[in-house]
Amino acid sequence: MTTLEAIRAAIAPIWHDYDYIGLRVQCPVEAAGTKVGSKLRRSFERSDDVKGRRLSGTAAFYLSSNLDLKLPRVWEEMQRLGYTPESQFSRLVVIGSNDGADGEDMPERYAIAIKNAKLLAVIA
Repeated sequence: MTTLEAIRAAIAPIWHDYDYIGLRVQCPVEAAGTKVGSKLRRSFERSDDVKGRRLSGTAAFYLSSNLDLKLPRVWEEMQRLGYTPESQFSRLVVIGSNDGADGEDMPERYAIAIKNAKLLAVIA
């Protein structure tokens, strides 16, 4: 199974349960502290690897209304930008919420900050 197929399989059962679903790579510290169902902390704005202000939610790459059309484009952009699990300690996850999202100040294409996000699935 390819990574794209694994992502699609993880999202399919929950696709209609959440208004905002996104993909995110968790760093080792974040991955160690969360499990499926955990509420996630808000992300920080970063500039040259320096933490800035807190965002309104958890940063992710947003999978909007048409999953079959959007997923390949989002995954391609994540790979292009280097947002993929690089080691056995990082992991690719699906996050979501029904509480809203902001994206106007996100620098990456397809990126948003999902408000009150929770961890929905871990991609094997």
